[in-house]
Order: sequence, then structure tokens, then C-alpha cells
Amino acid sequence: MSLSILDRYVTRELLRAAFAVTVVLLLLIASKLFMQQLGYLTEGKFSTGIVYELLFNKLLAYFVHMLPFLMLLSSVLALGRLHRDAEVTALHSCGYSDTRLLLPMALVGIPLAIMLGVMSLYVTPRLSLEAELAHHQARLEAGLDLMQEGRFMQTRNGRWALYASRTKGQVAEDVFFASYDAELQQVHIETAARATRVRDQENGVYVLDFEDGRWHSGWPGDADFQTMKFDRHLLRVSMAPPPNVWTHTKYMTPEQLWEDGSAAAHAELQWRWSLPISLLLMLALAVPLSRSSVREGKYARAVYAIAIYLVYAQFQLLATSQVRGGNWPAWAGVWWVHVLMAAGIFLLYRQARRGRT
Repeated sequence: MSLSILDRYVTRELLRAAFAVTVVLLLLIASKLFMQQLGYLTEGKFSTGIVYELLFNKLLAYFVHMLPFLMLLSSVLALGRLHRDAEVTALHSCGYSDTRLLLPMALVGIPLAIMLGVMSLYVTPRLSLEAELAHHQARLEAGLDLMQEGRFMQTRNGRWALYASRTKGQVAEDVFFASYDAELQQVHIETAARATRVRDQENGVYVLDFEDGRWHSGWPGDADFQTMKFDRHLLRVSMAPPPNVWTHTKYMTPEQLWEDGSAAAHAELQWRWSLPISLLLMLALAVPLSRSSVREGKYARAVYAIAIYLVYAQFQLLATSQVRGGNWPAWAGVWWVHVLMAAGIFLLYRQARRGRT
């Protein structure tokens, strides 16, 4: 089927609205995420590089999960404007039916659905894993690149504190380091003339290399407080990633989820497949939902679209959680939610066709 001028016109309007809605919403989300990450940066918890990496990964995850909603909202706004300006009425008089409107929707939706499927199945889990590993490493490292002269930096949930009078790159001078051992009920304090952060190339962990200092260990007020002078002392300040990072279904590839076969793996795999299916269904829903009269408000149909999508998304979350918990069979899973939505869309098309006849 060749594309007519009308097909290209409707497609252009859809893409224009989709671009505007996506940019506005992503800017709002990015500003919120940036302020959150900026708080971590100013508190000295993370370095600038890890902040931008986490910001990018979280923004991409939001985009992937919100794309079906973004396309529904933008399509309803674009087609709603065509209805209010009586352009759709003119299209109908030329034999351009609602079914024909599905062609521009397919031109936009099918490539986006393929892209969304690849991202939800492969790209997003990989980026989420890398972000989690980077976040975990940043919380465990006592990196001197986060240090500011004359300022205490806390790490490991406040159990470590590090202070340096002067810093230059990875080297700090006049260093004070304190840690609390909950198991031994002891406080460890080290003072050193210099400290350097180095990374073990074999296992990838970070250590602080203290030089020319003193080590104190005990509990304030106890008589058995120990003191030792040293020329050099290596202190490990990072650990391996937590075990559940490697086994959590959120980070698995589709092949790993299929081989796992657990209820959680089935729920995760169905959730990822639901994203491209939802996108196609939302684009199909936008055609009958956008039918509006001249007297209707500009954003009236957008309110209906938001309400329908919220109910649809909540049912998907409910079905996914039930499958993950083993309460529902995996074969039913989340598919019944999409079937109900498809049936509702079919009824809307049928009602619209009866309304015109």
C-alpha cells in the first residue's frame, strides 16, 4: 500500500506531537533526577562521573517504561487537534476512515515497538546492572577524588569517616580516618602524614595506602585501648558486588530468564514483552479515543487517556506481582490484561463505526 499525501501529513503530525510531549516530560524527569543526584554530589557521596552515569541510566529506564504512555498522550493530542479543526471530518469525506488512520499509527508504532522491545529485553537490564554495580562501588569506596580539603567525608552508611587537610589528585596529606566495628564494638582511628588510593589489579578492590602514621583501636573509656605506630598500612575500602546483583531477575538476559524458569523469571520476562505490546495497543486506542467535538476542551481527551492508561498499567503491575509471587499461573500471566485492552479497543472502533452510520 503506497503512502498518500494524507498518510504523510498525519504521520508528520504524530511525530511532531510525540517529539514535543517526550521532550517536555523527559526534561521534567531529568530535572528531578538531577537535583537528587546533585544532592549526592554536594554531600560528597559520589564523584561527578558516577552522578552523570546514574542520571543517564535512570533517565533511559524512565523513557523505556514511559514510552507507551508518551505515545498515547501525544497521539491523542495530535488527532484531537485534527478533530477540533474538522480536518478528520474532511478526511472522512474523502474516504479516509479510522481504519486508514491506523496506517500512520503503524508507520510510527512498529519501528518504535521493535526498538522498545530490544531496549526492554537487552539494553535496559544491562545498563541497570552496570548502574547498580557503579552505585555499589561508589558507596563502598573511600575515594580521595571525592575529598575536599578541610571537610569530613562519610562512607559505608556513616561507619567510616575520612578527613584530609590537603588533597592533590589521589594523594591526601594530614589524614584522619575513623571507623566503627559493630561486631567487635571497637572504634579504629588512624592518623597519617599521607594517604593514597590505589586499586588492586587482580581483584579490582580499592585500598588506602597510609604512610607514616599511628593506629588506635578500642572503646573510649576502656583501659585496653591499643596504639601502634606504622610506616605503611594498607586498608581495604571496597568489596565485591552483593550476590543478589548477579541473580536478580531484573538484570538477567531473556535467555537466562527462560532457562531459570522460576515464577519471578516468568514475571520479569512477561513484563519486558508487555512494553512493546502496550505501545502498539496505546497507539490503536488513540484513534477512537481522540474523537472529540469542537466544543470539547483542548485537553479533555488527554485526561481520559491518562485515566485509562493508569488503570491499564495498574492491572499490569498487579498481574506481574501475582505471577512473581506464584499466586497466578505463568501461562496466564499478564497476557489477559492485554487481551482485555484489545477487546475494549475493538468495541470502541465498532461503536465509532456505528456512530458514523
